Amino acid sequence: PHRSIQVYPFNLGSIVRDPGTRIKILLCSVQDSLHFIYVIRGGNKRYSAELRGKFRTTKMSGIIPADAVAIGVGAFFGAISRYQAGRLAAEYIASDPKRFGHLTGWHTAAINVGGSFILGGVTGAPLVSSGSKTAAAAAGANPTFGLTARNKLMFGVGFCGSFTTFSTYSVDVVNWISQGKTTRAVSFMVANNVGGVAAAAAGLILVKTIFGP
Repeated sequence: PHRSIQVYPFNLGSIVRDPGTRIKILLCSVQDSLHFIYVIRGGNKRYSAELRGKFRTTKMSGIIPADAVAIGVGAFFGAISRYQAGRLAAEYIASDPKRFGHLTGWHTAAINVGGSFILGGVTGAPLVSSGSKTAAAAAGANPTFGLTARNKLMFGVGFCGSFTTFSTYSVDVVNWISQGKTTRAVSFMVANNVGGVAAAAAGLILVKTIFGP
């Protein structure tokens, strides 16, 4: 019999554990009825044509109310966290402007780098189905660590999407350049871009190293 695995567009390229067979598969692409899957066994990857017919992937489309709620919850806490971080940074600088005035605006870089690290970790976390977690909990077993597709939406799209801010970063760069603070603007760009990419890679590698693919 066919097994059904729900596939969101952002799941492609992710590792999915099938709760029924405990086989780990890598979703490569979904085109109509053709499902290209790499089967992972013992750390070795090979293309498995014979298993293509044993898994049926269902590509989800449109927005699901529960997903919208998950994104909204994540976005709420992400926006509040960013606001609080900015407020605390402003109060800290205002406590001694002569000493800390040069740090104005740099909290944005810290937020973006931190958010990139979190998103890297969310991306690297194994993708599991909510059904497998529920079944494990009901059996009294420790569920396999991982995030469901909805968890990834909440933490990735919701929280990280509203916590990090590219627009504020862009406006800060434009303002500093218009004020003749080119060196500061360039340093800020390097901190955001290079630091963000490095942090995302670190989060991804850390989670994969600890919890596996």
